[in-house]
Amino acid sequence: MTPGWEVVERALDGMLARRWYTNHGPMARALEARAAAVFGVRHAVAVANPTIGLAMLLEALELRGAVLVPPGARVRCRQAVRWVGLEAVAVMGPGVCAVLCSPAETDQHWAEVAASAGVKFLTDGLGGHLGPALVDLPAFGDDAGVACVTTDDDGLAARLRNIRSSYGAGAPVAVARTVNGRVSEVQAAMALHALG
Repeated sequence: MTPGWEVVERALDGMLARRWYTNHGPMARALEARAAAVFGVRHAVAVANPTIGLAMLLEALELRGAVLVPPGARVRCRQAVRWVGLEAVAVMGPGVCAVLCSPAETDQHWAEVAASAGVKFLTDGLGGHLGPALVDLPAFGDDAGVACVTTDDDGLAARLRNIRSSYGAGAPVAVARTVNGRVSEVQAAMALHALG
């Protein structure tokens, strides 16, 4: 749903009045709570764009080796895998530590491939997936898009929040590196409006 100007104006007015523009503000927290409820998970960690979210997820899982990225997957899947120093491969083989698929693939098929190989199964853009998943959230006026990494794993959610660099968003945990993946309050307001 595309919001009218009144929704945009209300979000901007609230952000300016609070003088809280990013860093896990009230709108970002509301977005995470709403997304968690919509997708039926304990944690939805909002991120500035989907590619950063995928890179954060791969980093938070502390994977080593190769990630099977099926040929039909979105380009951002291969980009995120490479950004964190992993190898993107198209077939299952030695050294593969995870399978990362997107809506172009058959979720069940790749889940079975991952299960039979005993590796992690991750999804890009498949809301409702049980394991960690990246879910795109529509955000009016933001072509890069807002996303959430969804999970029921408390430890993974804590690592994601620390990698995202949102000060005060939870207990500090050790992470190898951080990125500026914070959602602005305006992005959060627009995505929250779209979630309904």
